[in-house]
Amino acid sequence: MMKYAYTQVDISPLQPMKPAGFIQQTVELNDQKDTLHARILMLDQEDTIFCLISSDSLGMAADMQERIKAYCETRYAKKAAVTNCCTHTHFAPSYKDTRYQEQYFTEVCTAIRDIKFHETDHLTYTFHREFYDGVGKSRISNHSTDLILLSLIELYDTDSRIGTIIDYNCHPTIHNGDTPYFTAEYPGYLLKQLQQKYSGEFFTFLQGPAGDVSTRFTRSAQDYEAMIELSDRLQKRIEEIRILPKEKKNALPFRFTSVDLPLNHALREIPLSDIPVNITPRELETIQVGQKVQAELAQHIDELPKQILLSVLCMGDLHIVFSPNELFSYYNSCIGDGDAVLSCYSNGYEAYVTDPNFKTITYESYTDTLTDETKEEYCKALKKLGAY
Repeated sequence: MMKYAYTQVDISPLQPMKPAGFIQQTVELNDQKDTLHARILMLDQEDTIFCLISSDSLGMAADMQERIKAYCETRYAKKAAVTNCCTHTHFAPSYKDTRYQEQYFTEVCTAIRDIKFHETDHLTYTFHREFYDGVGKSRISNHSTDLILLSLIELYDTDSRIGTIIDYNCHPTIHNGDTPYFTAEYPGYLLKQLQQKYSGEFFTFLQGPAGDVSTRFTRSAQDYEAMIELSDRLQKRIEEIRILPKEKKNALPFRFTSVDLPLNHALREIPLSDIPVNITPRELETIQVGQKVQAELAQHIDELPKQILLSVLCMGDLHIVFSPNELFSYYNSCIGDGDAVLSCYSNGYEAYVTDPNFKTITYESYTDTLTDETKEEYCKALKKLGAY
């Protein structure tokens, strides 16, 4: 016998704050198009409780995860494992704002305190993964990737579907940086529409390795209406998948483990003469920004993180692997071919990581500081967790 619970809580800013995602976002905003949510799934099994949080946020610092873990252990008087994930909207308050940190912590912990559990001895899941580029494609000119993956994990209590975990790797950057309001972007809008249509079921969203995947070549505009258009397209495909026949598998027992991955850093020298001429104006603009960011990194390279936390939640044969970095889609190939997904912007929030031996010149080429040897070890660690 085990227990599960799910809820969501409003984490919209209670006062004017600056959004977090673009360099030109320097003005505090009052207006919002969407409610920003933190969606919480909890599993309680004997002496351990697991809490998966997915928030409409650019990212959250790792110490917030540790604070919530400490609260869970106090609240439930047992060992807790907490993973705090973010959908990566660029139009949520900055996690560096201490006012927002305290608001977020209070609201999430209040929801955890009051959450209602259900008992079950027959928790199952179905798993479906496919290539889907209807919303996102490689945002690098003259490149493509076959690792844009849409995965659905549907959870059942006996014969009743209780919720769906969506994992998809496309940057939620449909709006432009001058957008004057907060928005949950396409993940938040998608989940709102699904919850309204399938009342009583729980939906949450995990952002896969989307460092090189965005809506740059799929969006019709950079506004709210274009965001709805792409969200509706993704919802249509999800609903088609939900009616496909799928094998139910036992989701119990659940297991959780984590590892620390050591990091080695080195900045890549990129001659300006190597910048391609046949790229979009937006790509050239971001490359110029990347050059400035790299110059700043060079002055503080000794302050970069020396390790990161990777983890995995196993539910039967299902593996949900968590990483803090903004990984390129290549890393979807590292978790294996079984029932496994990779969630980024989790266990903290860290920088871009391109493929090992990546040669193309992009913004990320300048801001990625990991050595190729570290990237190879990164992939090995993900593979191990995907088979744990």
